[in-house]
Amino acid sequence: MISSYLDVFTRTTSDVLMQLGISPAGCGQQFAPRLAESNHELLVLVGLAHDIRGNVVFSMSEATAMAIATTMLCGIPSDGWDDLKQSAIREFANMSSGSAVSALPSGIVADITPPMLILGQRMSVMVSPKEVMAVKIDTALGEVEICLGLTR
Repeated sequence: MISSYLDVFTRTTSDVLMQLGISPAGCGQQFAPRLAESNHELLVLVGLAHDIRGNVVFSMSEATAMAIATTMLCGIPSDGWDDLKQSAIREFANMSSGSAVSALPSGIVADITPPMLILGQRMSVMVSPKEVMAVKIDTALGEVEICLGLTR
């Protein structure tokens, strides 16, 4: 079950990237992460509610996130991780998650929470105490990892 939901998130995230003019170079195989640790410096966490409950985490390097945000802002210059770039990368996760819950099979209802941006080193996030699966999407701007955890 979680694998089919992760397929939806992978497809819609790839679609959002393409809409931004960022071509996904490919997607890796789904895997079950051993730990909830991220090798990336930036996480965007989106909660899921109703028929599917849990969280989806988009993780990437700070450089990848900065490049995606800059692309979303049509190259508008800004200094470092200002509010505008933080808002853009949260909107990327919001667009990907919103598209995914809209693309779920008929009869499955899900809502998303506002995206939460987390910056840091060697982070651990408990995505779910139960089922967790992840996939990596490679782009010209860097790797985006999607980790989906369901509680029921």
